Amino acid sequence: MDTITLEQAYYIAELVTALAVVISLIYVGIQIRQNTHAIKLNSAQNLSHELRESLALLVSDAELSDIHLRAMRDVGCLAAVEKFRFYMFLNNVFRVYESAHYQKMQGTVDPSVWAGIHGNINATKSTSGYQAFWRDRKNIYSREFQAFYDNEVTGNPDLLAAYE
Repeated sequence: MDTITLEQAYYIAELVTALAVVISLIYVGIQIRQNTHAIKLNSAQNLSHELRESLALLVSDAELSDIHLRAMRDVGCLAAVEKFRFYMFLNNVFRVYESAHYQKMQGTVDPSVWAGIHGNINATKSTSGYQAFWRDRKNIYSREFQAFYDNEVTGNPDLLAAYE
């Protein structure tokens, strides 16, 4: 019967340890991939929920809908309290946009979710009311979001490429 020398036992233990490390790394990689997927799903659900909540105000409040429609054409036609309500509504919507933009920059929002939010931005960016809000309130948002939105409004293709 052959006996294993101490040196052979050492090499066998080293091999078993190396295999265990490789298996552990594979397991960790799978867990990270699953976690990243879960984070993106959660991010999409949260953004969708926040945007739906904000936009639902327009459906449920006829007065706010009227204010919004008039302000989109000309924010100057609004009474002070109406302008306040319009700006507070837009603040909620723009916070969702800013959050989505931040998550896009961090890689935690799926491109298809970002495309939908980007579509919302594009649909309203050229209206009088949204432009007035942005002129008056852009300083309350992050510099990164300001640069992004300013680019969206001006349509500078060089800056836009940095966000694609």
